[in-house]
Amino acid sequence: MKSDPINFILENNINLEKKFYLISGNEQTLMERTKDKLIDFTKKTNLFEIEKIDEVSQKSSNLGLFNKNKLYLIKSLRGVDNSTLDNLYSDNEIFVFIEENKPKNKLLK
Repeated sequence: MKSDPINFILENNINLEKKFYLISGNEQTLMERTKDKLIDFTKKTNLFEIEKIDEVSQKSSNLGLFNKNKLYLIKSLRGVDNSTLDNLYSDNEIFVFIEENKPKNKLLK
C-alpha cells in the first residue's frame, strides 16, 4: 500500500501493523524524515530494538534470553524477492527497506 510520506511525517498516531515497509523515492531528505519518524516512534514506545544493516542477508538470527522485538533498517534491496520476504516473516520483527527509486524496485512495490 502506498502512503503519502508528508501525511506520515505529520501524523502523531502511527500504527506499525505491517511487518515490511519500503521507503523509496528520489528525495533523500523526505526518505530520511520518514525513517526518522519510524525510529522516533519505536523509541517512544520502547517496544523495539533498532538494528541497522546493509543487506537482508546480514540479519542476525541470534536469540537471547531477554530478546526485544527488533526493527531492522536495511539500506539495500539486493537479494530481496517474495520468497525472501516469506522467510523473514516473524511476529517480533519489522523490516524497513530504504533505497532510492530504481526500476528493480517496481517488482517489490
